This record gives sequence, C-alpha cells and structure tokens, in this order.
Amino acid sequence: TKKMLANYDFMWAALEDQFLFFDEASQNGFFESRNIDKSETRDKYRRMITEVTSSQDKDPYEKPDTSVPVLYPNLYSDSKNAMNTIFALAIDSFQNLGHLRTLTIEYYKAETDTAEPFPDKTHAFYQLLAENSPDEQTDTHYDPDDYFYLEYADGVPKITITSFESGGSDENLQKAIKTVSGICDKAMESDDIIIDIRGNGGGNSYIWQKGLARLFYDRQKPFVSLGGFKAGCLDYFGEHASQNGCTLYPVNPQDPSLLYPDERVNETMRRAGLDYIIETTVNGIIPKPEGSSYDGDIWLLVDGQCASSSEMLALFCKNTGAATIVGTKTRGLSSIGFSPIFKSLYLPESGLCIQFEWIAYLNPDLTFNNFTGTAPDIETESDALEVCLEQIRKEA
Repeated sequence: TKKMLANYDFMWAALEDQFLFFDEASQNGFFESRNIDKSETRDKYRRMITEVTSSQDKDPYEKPDTSVPVLYPNLYSDSKNAMNTIFALAIDSFQNLGHLRTLTIEYYKAETDTAEPFPDKTHAFYQLLAENSPDEQTDTHYDPDDYFYLEYADGVPKITITSFESGGSDENLQKAIKTVSGICDKAMESDDIIIDIRGNGGGNSYIWQKGLARLFYDRQKPFVSLGGFKAGCLDYFGEHASQNGCTLYPVNPQDPSLLYPDERVNETMRRAGLDYIIETTVNGIIPKPEGSSYDGDIWLLVDGQCASSSEMLALFCKNTGAATIVGTKTRGLSSIGFSPIFKSLYLPESGLCIQFEWIAYLNPDLTFNNFTGTAPDIETESDALEVCLEQIRKEA
C-alpha cells in the first residue's frame, strides 16, 4: 500500500507539473459547472487506496460502477488491478478535460509497434489485461455505413458523418476511409456539398483527412497555429515537437527579446498558468487524392457536440476557408498542427499509462479551444440544415 500511495502521489505531482488545463478549468468555471473539486477528488481516491488489501480471496471492496474501459472485473481481486482501477476512476472524474484519460487496450495494441517503447511494467500490466479480456475493443462487426452515408436535401448532396469511429483496427480504418471517399465521388458533380457532423464527438481524424481529400486538398493554405504548455513538458517538446518546425517562446523570460511579439498572447498564457508558447505553420495535412479536386461550395454543419477529431475538421475549415461553417459553437477538445498531440505518463509501480493533451490550442480570439470550441461562420440556433439550404438558394 505504501508503494501504491507513493505511485498515486507521483501521478498527481506529475499532472500538476505537466497537465495544462487544471488552472484554466478552475478560472473559467469548467469545474464549477460540473461539480468537480480537484483537491477533493485527489483526496477521495487516495483514501480508497489505504482501504485496499492484497487479499486474493475476495474483492477488496465492492466493484465500482464505472465504464473505465481499460480495467476488467474478472481481474479486480488482483491488488494491482484494484489500485489501477482507483487511479483510473480519479482520472475519469475530470470528464475528459484535455483528453485526460487512461490508455485503453485498443490503443495499447495499436501503439505497441509504432509508438515510443512502453516501460516493462506498463507492458506487463496491459498484456495481463489483454490476455484476460475478450477481444471486444476491435469491432469485428464494424460497418462503416452505420456512421457515414449520403443523403439529399432539396437536391443538394449531404454527407452525414455521425462519428469518425474507426472500429479499432487498421483494416476497419481503411474501410471507413474507402467508404467516405466513395461517398465523395458520388457527390462531386453538384455545385454544393453539405457535410453534416452535428452530434459527432470525434474518433479518428485520418477518416476525414483522407476520405474527404478530394474536397479539401486544393483548398489548403498555410495558417499559423498557437498553443501553450507547462514547463514540465519542456523535455518532451525537445524530444518530439521541436523536430516539426515549431518555434518556442518562454512566457516569462529573463531576456525580454525572447517574448512572443503579441503581449496579449503572453498575458493569456500567464493567466492560464502556462510557461511556454509554441507556434507552427500548418500546411499540407490533406494528402493528394486520386482523381480531380472538387471546385464547388462546401458547407459544414456543426453543433455543441462536435469535439476532438470533428473539432479538428472545423478548425481546418475555419483557418483555411475550405468550407462555410453553419450551426452553433462546437464543443472543442482539439488542436491542429501540433504533433504529437498526446503525452503519456507511466506510473512506475502499477504500470498504468495515462495520456493527455500537452498543448493548449489558442483560438484567434485568445480563448482556449478545449473550453470554447469554434465559432461558425453562420451562427444560428435554428436548424442548421435549413439555414444552410436557404443560404444556398440565395447564392444560386
């Protein structure tokens, strides 16, 4: 228990040092609106750890009612798994703030051969979970037609994408891309195309980047992305993002000449408790497609549920003018132009891996996208499709 308490304290100290949204969430009302108390959450689950025994004969206490996907009830009587369940519950309490989450079996399997090497204890823990869990993270019954389909509204093709779900495997991801690409091919002859991502909470961004490539490839143009991060991630920047053409500016340098040239940006970052500004020029995120590019008008329908990879599509359209965005403000939870997006935190004793966004994307109006999302070009509380069709009729 002492080791696990030290492990838990390590997790919190690392998050305070590296995770960038705690301060901003406290200041802008995010925590208050969701009844989240960071200190209370930390202390609540720390107390739980002291109650867990190493008994293998019975569960240390009643299994929690949780949907944390990485931990399995049939392993719960294992003390390490019980501890990691507590850690995961603590993380889950923050309701996906900044994509703060535990690594799932799905992503563990996907990243084993491609990402940075996992520590031995992390490998051991996730291999145990993988061996003792049904292979349900990879959807063998995945049908792209459940998520992507073509409809017509007043004769205008409408590509509806309810989720960028990729089915948990590369094979299913390729199916999704092929399906979306095929839908685009059918809509290419129209003067207008509507893309409806209302209600889309995200998924795999490769689906829109590759599947919608014929629509967006020739509409790309360079734009600047700004973000900020905490000093605890400086080494991570040096190992990864510095190789991607990013420029770094300290928020409080001893030498004033090192400041970012816009003091409003510096002050926004200071208020949010961030230590560095990161700037990059974004261009060429859409791969060259087969076939000709679309030259008609594109309309993107959004709402307050659009987040993560669907938010990234909205950001792309907003920054390039590739489509006219219609609807209400999106939810946010994204950035564009920075790679890698997520940072991993490995717990040294239990083997659990925690991931989070380490860069806070700054909107042009100096708000953080994670909290405020993207404002549409045509903002309306009325039905976005009807407003869009009316606009198309006016411009015909």
